[in-house]
Amino acid sequence: MRSCYIPVKVKPMNAMGDQGNTANRDFAQHASKEFFASRGTPKEVTMAYYPDGRQEELIKEYGIDQHVDLMHMMSYDQTGRGVHHSTLEYGLKTAKQGAEILPPLKLTLGVPFYGRHSLTGDWVTYEDLVQQHHPLGPDVNHVPVDPEKFGGEATQNFNGVKWIEEKTAFALRHGLGGVMIWEVGQDCRLVPVTHGAKTHVRTCPEDNASLLLAITRAAVAAGRAREQSSDVALPGSTSGAKGADEL
Repeated sequence: MRSCYIPVKVKPMNAMGDQGNTANRDFAQHASKEFFASRGTPKEVTMAYYPDGRQEELIKEYGIDQHVDLMHMMSYDQTGRGVHHSTLEYGLKTAKQGAEILPPLKLTLGVPFYGRHSLTGDWVTYEDLVQQHHPLGPDVNHVPVDPEKFGGEATQNFNGVKWIEEKTAFALRHGLGGVMIWEVGQDCRLVPVTHGAKTHVRTCPEDNASLLLAITRAAVAAGRAREQSSDVALPGSTSGAKGADEL
């Protein structure tokens, strides 16, 4: 799979006037799915963008959405000291905003499988969080950290099971192509995984702790069942679940 981070190229070209417009069109054409198909090497072309409203308008203005298969909203990492990096409100806002400007089926809503420190910005995997703070309720989206160092003002912010399920359901209701995970290996494991001589043990303290399973529940409820893996069955799931290493 080839990812094309087109907006990074578009922005500096805007200052070039007509020459920049031509360069933008040429860049989109030569990084497009049509280009690879014409060379006999068809590829799924994707891009990622920061969903601030302006980026969506630029993508539409230059017709970039016509030349890619999927556009991933980086709605998992809002910046700012003391700001939760990916709230439910922010996710729903970006999903709706994107669907109003760009082809919804080509859009995916970015969701985080990691947490960020509210003051330092340091990150930690959801897999570590769910083990360190067990039992972690499905509606919990932050936990206190470093009380001695920050006087009780610091939290580790993340997306819990309920937020992930609600974001997925909202994206599907609004006709989006689905969700994009950053990144899938940071979920807890429901089943042991063996690679060669090494076995990675189950790390989910309970079945419903898995964020992947939360996405599956929302997808099935929306009638978007995914293919069942032939070698991995997720505990507590219905049809439509894939193993974490296949997503």
